[in-house]
Amino acid sequence: MKRRLRVGIIVASAVLAVCATLLGLLVLPQLGTERSAAPFQYMWVWFEDEGNVATIRCDAFRVAFEGHSFGSGSRSGNYIVDGRYVPRLFGGPESVSGQVRDGVAYEYSQRERVLRIRYQEREVSYSHALKTVTVAGQQYSTADGQVHLVIRGNGEVMGAAN
Repeated sequence: MKRRLRVGIIVASAVLAVCATLLGLLVLPQLGTERSAAPFQYMWVWFEDEGNVATIRCDAFRVAFEGHSFGSGSRSGNYIVDGRYVPRLFGGPESVSGQVRDGVAYEYSQRERVLRIRYQEREVSYSHALKTVTVAGQQYSTADGQVHLVIRGNGEVMGAAN
């Protein structure tokens, strides 16, 4: 009886060790690459009127909001466009957000590695890692240069890459 119990414990331990090893080999590499650290990168973004039209621009894109104006003065800043911390036991902030000026807000998500700028109930999402900007559900590649977009008063998005 004791021998059977001892053999059963040894077999069960061996099966658990094999399963744990297989699980570690299959699952952990995927978790590591999904949440691995990426160095933080910043880009200057300007919020100003160009020809009396509210325009958000940076090296990757230029989005104009037809019929809207930021008013006098311009704002600009060096915003996070990519990067994330290495996974930690007690995680840091998932995102950074704030107000740029009246009606303009930004957020950078470490999990998605995406910068979002909100203005006039519209969202401009920029992925530096994927080299894309998304406006009104339409995605544009910034890999070949700055993308110029105009959001018309009716919400239609016009533009092309330059």
